[in-house]
Amino acid sequence: MIRAFIALVCAALTMQCASAFAEDTASYWLDKGNESCKEAFNESGNMTLRNLILTDAVESYEKAIQIEPHSSLAWLKKAIAYFEMGNYIEALDSVNRSIEIDPVNADALYMKAGFYGETGRTRDALQAFNETLEVDPERIDAWFWKADFLASMGSYEEALNAYNRTIEIDPESMNAARSWDSKSYVLKKMGLEDQAKSAAAMAAETYDKAIEQNPNDANAWFGKGCNLNDQGRYDEAAVALNRSVELAPAFINAWYFRAVALNATGRYEEAVRSLDKFLEANPEHSLAWKLKGEALSALGRDKEAQSAFEMVRVG
Repeated sequence: MIRAFIALVCAALTMQCASAFAEDTASYWLDKGNESCKEAFNESGNMTLRNLILTDAVESYEKAIQIEPHSSLAWLKKAIAYFEMGNYIEALDSVNRSIEIDPVNADALYMKAGFYGETGRTRDALQAFNETLEVDPERIDAWFWKADFLASMGSYEEALNAYNRTIEIDPESMNAARSWDSKSYVLKKMGLEDQAKSAAAMAAETYDKAIEQNPNDANAWFGKGCNLNDQGRYDEAAVALNRSVELAPAFINAWYFRAVALNATGRYEEAVRSLDKFLEANPEHSLAWKLKGEALSALGRDKEAQSAFEMVRVG
């Protein structure tokens, strides 16, 4: 999941476009790189094309760096483009360079934490989130992900405290809604079933408020759909996740959870199509191959199902 929320920050940073600048300025090349990144983020159907566009973005950011080698922003945006290409070594090198130039760049510190998280370096990620919060104590997304990493390490009490801090900062935000959802999971782990149900209900209420304020918020619809999946309300979940992918087709994780809901309601053909969309971007996702195998098996397409199940062992 962390990759999806990193992508939100990536998208926000790459939308910081300049205006019209001469070609010999760093601002011009930053703007060009941003345009390429924006185009790439909207390209979900062809990953080869997406990576070619991101390569153009990297080249533009490198030209900006040649003109202004001490631009923390240019190094950070180059890191984002590399990250989206799956080149995590170059991404980490570039984000570290951004931080060397500007040690109090909260965006760069946050992205560094995300890069560590995506590559399984949990303790390094947690440290980077702590560094982010030293610079910006009110950074709500850093509190949320710090909580999630603490939960993944089994530090449940600390995780609950961090989720509570997220909710305190902005009770109606998407991160607050996600915190209620995650609190529900942690409380279940702790055997506190009644509190877990209350937290799940609060999450649902917060997602609904977000949708009421902005009916075109794909992330709110995504969160609502996942919450409904967790409650076993799969028909309603499918509706919410359909809306999410309609609003943001490039939001790849929504295609997977949509497939979960569709599969649970017996809509196997739709589930397979949704999984195909997801697997194009995540070809080694073992759970997605397993789910596809189950859907194909239910459709009587045994040969294809067997091939999907074999990918589970490979992935």
